[in-house]
Amino acid sequence: MHSAFHRLIVVFVVVVLFAAAPTDVWSQGTRADYQRAAELPRLSSNKVLRWKIEPHWFADNMRMWYRNDGRDGRRDFVVVDATGGERREAFDHSRLAESLAKASGETVDPQQLPLERLNFVDMPDGVNEARFTAFGKRWRCSLDSYEVKKSRQRRSPATRFPATRARTTTSADHEAGAAVRAPIRIARPMVVG
Repeated sequence: MHSAFHRLIVVFVVVVLFAAAPTDVWSQGTRADYQRAAELPRLSSNKVLRWKIEPHWFADNMRMWYRNDGRDGRRDFVVVDATGGERREAFDHSRLAESLAKASGETVDPQQLPLERLNFVDMPDGVNEARFTAFGKRWRCSLDSYEVKKSRQRRSPATRFPATRARTTTSADHEAGAAVRAPIRIARPMVVG
């Protein structure tokens, strides 16, 4: 009888504790909780800078460039000479911004250069060029004079050659004349250097 009484008291205490517990303990989060959670990406973005380097090799894989993305959209382009261990700005950001603005008619902030698909070319005559896309166009910039010119737009292989061609084949029961459209895969040469 003594143990049955103790069990009854324990059950009674547990029931009272569950009934007296605040409902917040057992319920789902509040709207304010979800709003705070939704704000976390915005509050934590741009807190860690320069954590990733994506190398772009050129000059027979002896040099590379990479872009540092900083606060407020700042972009720094850096060149590293792997053989000499030298790290420096890839170009004069202010001069390039000024020349690109003049050539494109657009406003260009030297701290936020809109360069995409950037590559560097060591020309045989010693004149170095930067080639890039900005404002939807291809450009080239002499790194000696900082003259920016539009690059001649090459037609892509997709516009020079049809993506598919019709060919005649025979069916499984050897009836000739079935026309089939077959995709043509176009290999693009890789530009190095």
